[in-house]
Amino acid sequence: MVISYLSYIKNFCISIICAARRHASNDSRDTRSIMSSQPTKKPNDKKNAIKLDMKPNMRFVCSPPGILLIINKILLLIAWLIIARWKSQSTLSSLISNSVSFFMATTVIPWLIIVVLFLLYLFNVTTKIPINWPLTLLVHCIFWVILIMISSIIIAINARKHHEPGLAASSAFGFISCLGLSIEGIFHFTEYRS
Repeated sequence: MVISYLSYIKNFCISIICAARRHASNDSRDTRSIMSSQPTKKPNDKKNAIKLDMKPNMRFVCSPPGILLIINKILLLIAWLIIARWKSQSTLSSLISNSVSFFMATTVIPWLIIVVLFLLYLFNVTTKIPINWPLTLLVHCIFWVILIMISSIIIAINARKHHEPGLAASSAFGFISCLGLSIEGIFHFTEYRS
């Protein structure tokens, strides 16, 4: 059942990336900046206010940070779906509920943050917010890698102790998402240094 979900997610991601590449190849705008675009101004407006460009930036989806956000979003989603399903079906979940709850919190919260960040970058909202985004995302990645690593170790110990394959699978996806977030953190570090 998990394999069918994974193949569905893989096909969905491939279709999104292919559509984004087709859209990006047809995009005639300036391609100097992948992560953001400059805000457009209305020349006839009295206040000369910044107009929000709410068209999706499909170049971001094809860029390395966009692909990393999509991959991390999928990995964290799979990790907490497996542990949530295990928790609802296992009689052992009451014995280790604290560690399961900690693992769910450390996978659901960064998943929600990544979804919000993906939408902010997709619709170029980050250009309107004056924050050092590479540094902010680097700190985000470091923080969640540490917490997910701790919770995955705790779940792996419980999986080995109680011989539970559901816990082992969620722990494995926790470790893989740590790897994905680490790669994203390295990318943001190099972007911050340049």
